[in-house]
Amino acid sequence: MKILQLYLVFFLIPFTGKSQSINEKILIEGGYTYFNRNFADVGVKYLIDKKNLTIGTNILIGASDNKILAVPELSATQYFDAKNFPFPFARVSISSKTITPQVGFSFLIGELGVGYGLGFDKSTTYKNNGFRVQLNFNIPLKLKMKIM
Repeated sequence: MKILQLYLVFFLIPFTGKSQSINEKILIEGGYTYFNRNFADVGVKYLIDKKNLTIGTNILIGASDNKILAVPELSATQYFDAKNFPFPFARVSISSKTITPQVGFSFLIGELGVGYGLGFDKSTTYKNNGFRVQLNFNIPLKLKMKIM
């Protein structure tokens, strides 16, 4: 129930701003994460300022002992040097089981990140310490396009 409340608060906060520009700041995220097992990764990101800082929430969905394993996460990402391609970034992801600092590169809509998870939950169903590799795609909710 707490997870549902957290998601509702996260989704309602961005809608308190201007309605015309809000869709231009939201990104839908999807991809693959390896973190001691294979996960599908789906979520949403919100650009909170013009310095390329985003906050986001996502959920890692995988399997453990023939059961579905879902790990919700919150993250903050800082993108650096938007003039050079690819764009480097630093990210911190926090879940109920781990905190994971990451670094990586963004290739327009694709991202490749690596990090190391520092677990603080002694779960027996899921090893939460270790190396993490992530390949995600970010799709803007609204694209600014010029048609000639």
